[in-house]
Amino acid sequence: QNPEATWGRDTLRAVQFAFFMINEKFGTLSNGVRIQRVVPGNTIVIASSVSNGAGAVSAPMYSGMATRVPLELYGIDAPASGGAGELPYADLLPAMARHRFYAHPVRYTSLALALCEAMMVGLPVIGLATTELPRVIRDSGGGYADTEPARLVEFSRELIRDRGRAQELGRKAR
Repeated sequence: QNPEATWGRDTLRAVQFAFFMINEKFGTLSNGVRIQRVVPGNTIVIASSVSNGAGAVSAPMYSGMATRVPLELYGIDAPASGGAGELPYADLLPAMARHRFYAHPVRYTSLALALCEAMMVGLPVIGLATTELPRVIRDSGGGYADTEPARLVEFSRELIRDRGRAQELGRKAR
């Protein structure tokens, strides 16, 4: 059973619905007709699933960290990587908040919602210094970003040893 067998079709439908809703809410009315301003010709949507590389990009990084730092992985395909699996959204934030930090071993993404949610619940973020993460960490002071995985592991271990330091960074992240 492949949970992503219909991923492309379902994602396309979701994007089409998003275009519709954006135009309904923000489109211009002309003679009683809603003019669609957001269309595929002027808008780019980037969507990646695990099978086409989104999760695979971070899989080596995650597995490398997980052998040296205790991490818990949540998500649809997490059991395939030894993770806890998918949680209902109502359970996800409380589960995240029980941890000392949020590991974000992702190389290519804008700014993940899960990362923002982790900061919202007061978790410091540890992650690769790519895309927007270094700026977010610099501006908030709520974590640590580096391009060297060994330094990420060491900082993660420091937060495991020092609850006070993790809490201090978590307050800044929030």
